[in-house]
Amino acid sequence: MTDYSKLSDGVLESWFASFVDVVVANAATLGIGAAEQAELEAARDGFNTSRTGRANAAAAAKSATVDKNNNRSNVLGFVGLYNNIWQADPSVPETLIADLGLTVHDKTPSTIGVFTPVEFVASGDGNGTVRMRWGRNGNKRGCTFLIELSYDSGATWQIVGGTTKAKKTLTGVSIRPTAFRVRAERNGQTGAPSSTSTVFVPAGEAEPVEPPIELAA
Repeated sequence: MTDYSKLSDGVLESWFASFVDVVVANAATLGIGAAEQAELEAARDGFNTSRTGRANAAAAAKSATVDKNNNRSNVLGFVGLYNNIWQADPSVPETLIADLGLTVHDKTPSTIGVFTPVEFVASGDGNGTVRMRWGRNGNKRGCTFLIELSYDSGATWQIVGGTTKAKKTLTGVSIRPTAFRVRAERNGQTGAPSSTSTVFVPAGEAEPVEPPIELAA
């Protein structure tokens, strides 16, 4: 026996349509008159119509949501465009920017210092790719981290990349003892370097090569 009370709407719609067909075909045996048949058919048709209406409403709501999101993006795009223009225009007074409901940027140079990155780790894949990560140690989001490389055990260093994130990937690194470190820079202040991490230690001495290629972190 089918537990019709637990059927999903779609299955119940099909099941009840079959139920009504069998009742109508056997109305005399089941003692169902014309009025009862009409009630069953009305219930069947009403349920089917309501399900169709709900599906149409759901599709319309989805379409309306997409349309709303597109228009929201359009609004935000215009605000962002003009905000950037007006913020950079010294002839636009800050009071007017505030009246527009935009944030008045503080143009006073930040006095926040920079801190030495911590837990610096560099690892290579053996094919010239080096991935690095470190802890920010309190350095703010506007801080730039300078990636430095040394081919002579730290005697000399060269900057080979920069990022505002706490990770970086380089490719094309020479296969020889190569040391890396990172230091923070913000508003002209450069902090002390992190600890060093060395990768690619082959046998023998390697010839000098060009600096590695910088990739996105």
